[in-house]
Amino acid sequence: MDNMYQRDSNEAFENAKAKGLKRPQDYMYMYSKDNKDYFKNIDFRDYISFEISFKGNNPNYIENERIEKHWANGTIDHVYKNYDN
Repeated sequence: MDNMYQRDSNEAFENAKAKGLKRPQDYMYMYSKDNKDYFKNIDFRDYISFEISFKGNNPNYIENERIEKHWANGTIDHVYKNYDN
């Protein structure tokens, strides 16, 4: 499996949830490849993938349109990530 790599699993999950992952507790992050994060279902062992959203040249920055919108409007000045949800 060429070009596979590991990235921060919290960021991979945040990206997947933003793209529609409904039950993150049912999946485990496996790897990233070809601009996608791959997750394996814990019970059924099938894989799903989500395209990675990049901002600029930093592959670890995940776009979050809601935060970007509030940031641009000046309604928030700090962003804190909470991975417990």
